[in-house]
Amino acid sequence: MSIVILALSRLLDVISTLIFIRAICSWFPKIRETKFFDVLVQITEPILMPVRKLLFKMKIGNGIADFSIIATYLLIILIQYLLRLL
Repeated sequence: MSIVILALSRLLDVISTLIFIRAICSWFPKIRETKFFDVLVQITEPILMPVRKLLFKMKIGNGIADFSIIATYLLIILIQYLLRLL
């Protein structure tokens, strides 16, 4: 595996971990008021927003549940799988 593919795979690992942490933290109202959560949102939102816009254009979800975190997480897994094939 080339160094570029390995670095991209590790970056995707970090991003998926941050998205997972954001999902868990969102269940706890007190954590959502912290600076840590604000930074976490600033890091992950540019990745989640395009997926969220696509899902809402496809009329998946009615605003009550946000499936963009799940969809993004699955997309990252797919990209990592395709990288391993290279």
